[in-house]
Amino acid sequence: MIPIPEDFHLRASVMLEDETLVNRDFKVLKSFENPQWSLHWLNLSQLYKASAQHTKSAQVQALKKQCAALAISCYPALSDNQRAANYEKLKETYRTLCEQEGYPVQYSTFHHEALNVPFIYREAALTSPKKGIIIIIRGLDSFKEVRYWNENELLANGFHIVSVDFPGMGENPVAMNKNSEEVFNSLINHLNHQLKWDLPIICWGLGFGGYWAQKMGSMETFKLAGAINQGGPIHYGFKPRISRILFNWSEIQFLSKMIFESLHQKTAVRVFISQLSLLKQGILHQPQCPILYINGDNDKTASTKEIDLLRHEKIQKKLISGAGHLAIDRLDDQVLPEILSWLKVITDSDQTKSNHQVNVDYG
Repeated sequence: MIPIPEDFHLRASVMLEDETLVNRDFKVLKSFENPQWSLHWLNLSQLYKASAQHTKSAQVQALKKQCAALAISCYPALSDNQRAANYEKLKETYRTLCEQEGYPVQYSTFHHEALNVPFIYREAALTSPKKGIIIIIRGLDSFKEVRYWNENELLANGFHIVSVDFPGMGENPVAMNKNSEEVFNSLINHLNHQLKWDLPIICWGLGFGGYWAQKMGSMETFKLAGAINQGGPIHYGFKPRISRILFNWSEIQFLSKMIFESLHQKTAVRVFISQLSLLKQGILHQPQCPILYINGDNDKTASTKEIDLLRHEKIQKKLISGAGHLAIDRLDDQVLPEILSWLKVITDSDQTKSNHQVNVDYG
């Protein structure tokens, strides 16, 4: 059985706001392939539900923890009946949470290659001037319902939020390939055609999703207002030391497994990875919009050497000291404020206002 990656210890602790519980239970379960994994976290979610107090704030907090426990129970991919059943409970609970927060979630689909791809969206506060649309691209082992940070801050500041599963993961039926940006182009076209939100579009990718966000921000096709790469590799060219490979063996095993799953087992992982470098594709140093690269300097998943390759006036880079992958452990006090400040600058700029239209092809 593959051990639980260290990175997920960190993310689960942030989601549940209880590092002690996560470390204790992960130590007992040992692997996400443990037959008791899904049932264990489902039972925890039910305990959170039963212990909820009557005040609205307490109910919201309990719902957040229920969602977190259910998301962990589905981890890392929908692969059996119990996980699938728990995922349906996650969607139901997440919907209730969003309603309680005052920004209801809406489920919809867009078409890509004759497939229906589910996505969710939440509309910005009615009282706030609308500033943009943030498309959040999830990572390899996440779901669009996973909450690491408080989305209300973005919604209250005038940003609509759209979230979609990573290609080949969760509810996204489209297998990942080297041109997966085309999936997100179909989503952008749908947003413009169906929702008619005439606003700047910012793509925000987490982990591997960050790679695709930065790639889109480096291509003329998309004409994005901005792109955020949160912890996504961009070059894949740095060979780690043997000591690092041994220390992070569970991470390497897990990432290889997830990439193979997202490719729908059609391509060898090594071959696929060799095609991804934005540097070798010749677009790394040609950003078409402002790009923010942000990560923790203690990331054991993506090489922090890659930040040295980012040398362009349109690219702002930030390594959070002492933080891990995605800087997930410093979201509230450093990452989200940094992103909100950056978003304000790019959506208030005259250049953004004159160039935010997306190249739409309805044919």
